[in-house]
Amino acid sequence: MPATTSGMAATTDLTIDAIKSLAEQTGQDAVKWLQDKNIRAELHIATGYSVETIVSEAKRLNCDAIVLGHRHCTFWMRLLEQSTCEVLLDAATCPLMITR
Repeated sequence: MPATTSGMAATTDLTIDAIKSLAEQTGQDAVKWLQDKNIRAELHIATGYSVETIVSEAKRLNCDAIVLGHRHCTFWMRLLEQSTCEVLLDAATCPLMITR
């Protein structure tokens, strides 16, 4: 039993590392694309509850705007979970741009 538990933890750690790595690479690509067009952009990656973390980081960094990707959820997911974008529209203290 302990081998299974540690195996699951190792798999979870690998998955989290892979997600962080993908986020970093995707973010760096986006920043470079913007900078090539003479748009000032910075990448900041944080973990936590999405809305609270985004709002607190935007305030801490004194952001001019928040740019957020939107994903489509199934009908059932929309019934069970409130949309991060929808909550951010009310919670954000700076302009919010939502993209697909």
